[in-house]
Amino acid sequence: MSFSSLRPLPRCAAILSASAVVVAALGACGVPPPDRLEITPPTPIHDTEQGTQHKLGITAFKGVSAYDDSKAPLVVSWKSSNPAVADVSADGTVTSTGSGKAQVTASVPGKSGTAVVATVDINNSMVSVVEASGDFPAKFRLSSPPVTLKVLVKDEKGQIIDKPKLTFSATDYCVEATPDGIVHPLAVGECAVVVESAGKRASIPLDVKE
Repeated sequence: MSFSSLRPLPRCAAILSASAVVVAALGACGVPPPDRLEITPPTPIHDTEQGTQHKLGITAFKGVSAYDDSKAPLVVSWKSSNPAVADVSADGTVTSTGSGKAQVTASVPGKSGTAVVATVDINNSMVSVVEASGDFPAKFRLSSPPVTLKVLVKDEKGQIIDKPKLTFSATDYCVEATPDGIVHPLAVGECAVVVESAGKRASIPLDVKE
């Protein structure tokens, strides 16, 4: 899906309608169009949860200098190569919609009907399943050593997601789960340790003995 947004026309181009050719507006102001475009932030997008949004912007250049768009308007067109992975709105807001690869392109008119473009890559892996386990003894006692959880996070295709964002918690006071997934027994009782990633959860029930 693609969109265009028009910045307010300066006084020298006010006689041109919003649908006029932008290069003509630039010429009317005596300002040559930009020859280079950068998307900010330029880093690739890698999301694991549907609906995650990123607001992108652009910086235009003429030669080595930043383009002064206060003297002439720039029409910025945004387009996604795969809206099923990431959609983009007219103001450059990217919304992750699924797993896979896509490329978001920003373009502005250049010389002689050409376009000046910049792109950002998207490689999403939406979390579908979280699996957690730990080498807990048959009787987990207050004196038992802490246990490090083993976690697998998979996408819709069953592929393991590398370095997912994880949060660890406990449903009650009988254990403590540290931010790096280490479970310590704290008190006698029944509870569960919970692992969460992008809204998906796994839990392990525990019964801490004296």
